[in-house]
Amino acid sequence: MRARKHFHRLLATVLLTTVLLGVALLSPVLLGRLLSRDQAGEQGALLTCLFIPTPADWPSHILSYTLVAVLGLGAICGLHSLVRQWYRTRRLTQALLKFVMPTNGNSLTRRGVPDYIAERLDLVDMESPVAFCYGWMRPRICVSTGALAGLHKREVAALLLHEYHHLLRRDPLKTAVSRILAAAFLFLPIVQALHDQYMVAKEIDADEYALHVQGSEQPLLAALYKLLLKQPMHKLSELAVVGAADSIAQRLDYLLEGQQPAGPRVASLFVSSSVLAAITALMAFTTWTSSMGALWHQAHSGLGGC
Repeated sequence: MRARKHFHRLLATVLLTTVLLGVALLSPVLLGRLLSRDQAGEQGALLTCLFIPTPADWPSHILSYTLVAVLGLGAICGLHSLVRQWYRTRRLTQALLKFVMPTNGNSLTRRGVPDYIAERLDLVDMESPVAFCYGWMRPRICVSTGALAGLHKREVAALLLHEYHHLLRRDPLKTAVSRILAAAFLFLPIVQALHDQYMVAKEIDADEYALHVQGSEQPLLAALYKLLLKQPMHKLSELAVVGAADSIAQRLDYLLEGQQPAGPRVASLFVSSSVLAAITALMAFTTWTSSMGALWHQAHSGLGGC
């Protein structure tokens, strides 16, 4: 369950950063104004001059607008990642599903496909080795005849059990969310590092599921070895599907030697901590300048009510 742990860490990091950015964005502008109002009857004036900068407010407004720009850029990058994943995944699946072969339970069983997997399986007639899980709401497994060619029954079962674990855990949806967050928080390296960890961890979890069901790692290792000898698998790194091409080395290290994937680099932790510390310092500074702005407003309260 290491993938779930990394995914939850990713969500927690993003949530805490979002809260911190929100507080840093809103508190300087609002707090100083609220401090300058000690009578309920002046609420109208508060709304009138809330966003009119004064000399003491200029630093807080500039820094707040900078945070807005950073958040806006992150939102654009996240939206771009979402659209790109949706478009490329849709284009790939539509192209592959044109070659779906009509199958029945008996024909798939003879290939070594368990019945409960056959119900969620699309078998496409292609020579290229393709095997992945797709679909955000109702995930399915897509596998090509080229991927199954030359595999024994237990090897076919191992390959599909791996993909079935992705289906059970809704990994296509989690993968899409993880990539969107990594793109949106590009200024925070730890988010990208947690995303990379999740991408590897979900593959190892799926491998462990196949090993647990079959009781041996040999069928899965044999299937991976035979697939690597064939034509390279389609590059799925930009798609909202489960493609393990970029994590095959870590998977083999874990299967053969029990080597655990490496954690986040110290550099990403240091840079991310520095960014969050800088945001906190800016929040304190801009809040202080807004408080000074409150005093300025009180000193010049006779000028137009601001």
